[in-house]
Amino acid sequence: MGSTGLLLHGFETIELLSEEETQPKKRFNLEVEVFYEDDFLAIINKPAGLVVSGNSFATINNCLPQNLKKSTLPDACSPRAVHRLDYPTSGLLLVGKTHAAVVALSKLFEKKTYR
Repeated sequence: MGSTGLLLHGFETIELLSEEETQPKKRFNLEVEVFYEDDFLAIINKPAGLVVSGNSFATINNCLPQNLKKSTLPDACSPRAVHRLDYPTSGLLLVGKTHAAVVALSKLFEKKTYR
């Protein structure tokens, strides 16, 4: 049976090739109220009757790029909620805009040290 990987020994050149997107990404156009926003995070008002994330197209996470400014920090990522509110619940939702912010905020919720 053949090897499934290639060992690198140093000084190799590695190129990342990405396919051009032929169709623009479908957007979930929903305007949400933004209470606070900076380069690290945002706080939005989640309306009742929507899921935060999941397999559905109509999620809060899918409408965030249209509602928030892209972070200018080097570890910027697509904005995403760091906690959830139930489908029928409205309220404030904390959104991370950088990888570091998403990890740090998620840990605070996990450890319940956000007071």
